[in-house]
Amino acid sequence: MCEEKAQLERQKEKRLLRLMRQVFAAKTAEFREALSAILGVKVAFYDNGQVRVTSQYDLGAAFVFQPVKDSGTGTGAGAVRMQLVARDEGGPQELPPLRRNWVEIEQSIP
Repeated sequence: MCEEKAQLERQKEKRLLRLMRQVFAAKTAEFREALSAILGVKVAFYDNGQVRVTSQYDLGAAFVFQPVKDSGTGTGAGAVRMQLVARDEGGPQELPPLRRNWVEIEQSIP
């Protein structure tokens, strides 16, 4: 009887954990969709703590936020390092015509 009760408790814990994972995945997807709609960025979260942010308008550039490892001094707690990666050949020389088109002609900021 005790063995059966322990087995049922383990099954219950597994079901709750699975349900929590499903809820977390759904809320994460909802958060990503909100960021995409409001800010125009795609966000990817990685297991090692990195977060990659890519603009929907310029897929050639992405920002990677990486947690800084604590060196034992306590100063690295909560600190992150930001790095621009995957920059394509476009860039600043394209900005003035784009700004002129969207701000002056279209009168809309994407």
